[in-house]
Amino acid sequence: MTPVVKSLFSDMGMEITSDAMQIFGGYGYTKDQGIEQLYRDNRITPIYEGTNSVQAIDLVFRKLFNKNGNIINSYIKIIEEEIKKNKSEKQTKQFAEKLENYLKILIDFNNWIEKNIEKSKDDISAACNDYLKVLGLIAVAFSWLKILNVSYKELKNNKKFFEDKIETANFFFRRVLPRIDTYYNSAISGSKYIMDFKFN
Repeated sequence: MTPVVKSLFSDMGMEITSDAMQIFGGYGYTKDQGIEQLYRDNRITPIYEGTNSVQAIDLVFRKLFNKNGNIINSYIKIIEEEIKKNKSEKQTKQFAEKLENYLKILIDFNNWIEKNIEKSKDDISAACNDYLKVLGLIAVAFSWLKILNVSYKELKNNKKFFEDKIETANFFFRRVLPRIDTYYNSAISGSKYIMDFKFN
């Protein structure tokens, strides 16, 4: 999961600090508010320790299907067990069902890569960044499902703290997780209009 953790969060950090600057309008790019410092500091994170695109290629070509077998299926089984457990709980059922739907896309993505990795390396290379993001968002959703399970059970013990967790999870499941559809559909469209693009 090293490529996923490094790349997903550094990309999201760039997005978040960029959005934060928008709040201040033109004033956001001045030193007074400190946001521009966060943006500049964050800009290096997708580049150092192996650029995020290199991390994505390493994930797909070297880690996904290797001599140790199909390791991703073991991880998927762990997620499926968590989904099954939470589908029987009234408060977490809707989140578990959403994750289940997007997990099916990850499984389809894995199958597409396995089917095409030998015959079309260009297609797979073009899909690596999208795959890393899909796997990363699934991993974050899986973590949120576990957090939600605890939050609902412990809500009465620390209402404000756990309500904040539930609100944040709702934001993630409704506003961020659906990006998976776009990443997947973009990836499986192939590499033709990347590799054959003519610059005039």
